[in-house]
Amino acid sequence: MNWFSLVLIVAAYCQAGRRVLRGTFCRFFDGQPDEISRYTAATALFLAPVDPILHRQLASLTYVEPESLLRDIMPLVVAILQKPETVTHLTPRQKKAYLEQHQAAFLTYVWKRIAGPLAEVTVCVMEALDFDCVMKGVMASGETVYKPVQLKQLPSYEVNPKADLQTTIDRLKKQYATSADLVVGIWINRDVKVDFARLDFSGLRIEQLWLFGDSVSGPITLDGGVVADLISGVRWSGVMVGGVPTVRQFRFKPIPA
Repeated sequence: MNWFSLVLIVAAYCQAGRRVLRGTFCRFFDGQPDEISRYTAATALFLAPVDPILHRQLASLTYVEPESLLRDIMPLVVAILQKPETVTHLTPRQKKAYLEQHQAAFLTYVWKRIAGPLAEVTVCVMEALDFDCVMKGVMASGETVYKPVQLKQLPSYEVNPKADLQTTIDRLKKQYATSADLVVGIWINRDVKVDFARLDFSGLRIEQLWLFGDSVSGPITLDGGVVADLISGVRWSGVMVGGVPTVRQFRFKPIPA
């Protein structure tokens, strides 16, 4: 596939995403940006390897390009969210599985764009005891790193007006008290103002936490990072407009321990 074709695919996907997944992640309190290199960004994404036994298990799985997965499932995702009468043959469990595949592919795609030429990033979608998908990064050095990912969602106000981001994070502290290798991605399915300085990450024992989604205004966003960095007041911010990613590191004043 040539670069021009890829840009067209990405543009079509982004346009479809803006119609389907309404209004997430529109506004952030950014703090102070730091200029970073793409090498630093890629290293942060694939910070620490999983334990050797899990590494061998994950190496046996089949991984696909996130763009390919998005192309395959996008028609069904559009139907599930916009034309439910056309997918009455699908069970609620099947619909949930397709939506999670979409989120996994979306998250992996943004990671891939952030990593750029420094890592080949692919994804395997599967539901295991502690994760929904696995992201595989083959680094330019030749090292292969696997990242188990658990997908969560902050639902729309229509679905659950009482849910909020801090409550969702606090639930993770109890649910994954011993999951030091785990990456958690929270899809934000509503218009919200997210201020990292007001979020309490203390007691969170996963490796990384990412908040992601898209917006009716256009940008595709991914914000978060290594939990230890979030606790100390440092986060990564990836914004993609028109298929072009911009990655920055922000410093914010964290909640006192």
